[in-house]
Amino acid sequence: MKSLEEVLTYQNNYIVKEFLRKHKEYNLSQEEAIVLFDDLKRYLWMTAAVDVKRQENPVEMLPDVSISQSMIIIDEMWHEFILVTEHYTDFCNANFGRYIHHPPAIPKYELNQKTLSEEECRDIFIGELLETTYDYLGEEVTMRWFDTYRKYLPGNHEEELSHHM
Repeated sequence: MKSLEEVLTYQNNYIVKEFLRKHKEYNLSQEEAIVLFDDLKRYLWMTAAVDVKRQENPVEMLPDVSISQSMIIIDEMWHEFILVTEHYTDFCNANFGRYIHHPPAIPKYELNQKTLSEEECRDIFIGELLETTYDYLGEEVTMRWFDTYRKYLPGNHEEELSHHM
């Protein structure tokens, strides 16, 4: 698996342009769309990094990495990237040694559902996702994903963050 710095060097102007063309409702500038594409690459890297740790120690209950409601705009960029399957597949294989599926596996969330309420599962998921994002990517990225990007949520922006599947 490559480092985050290496992953972030990947550029694909076609994906960014297609996202801007198809998602005018977000009213993003070219620069904002490039940051969003970089955030998708960060998200994919973080997903792969946690998966590597999980494989190294399968009995440890590591946090799930998946898309929360506040990150829906990242999910939209992910969809755009996946549509160009050859580029997406090549990117994943070159950077992570495997294809990152959408959505990724959420083993801890599924295990928690056996004994906890949906609200408790969601609270654990969000708390751990916030902490993981902060630990792997820092405060600036965490604030963007869980605060700034909330403005792109359709409907009620004050609703509780929830797990997107």
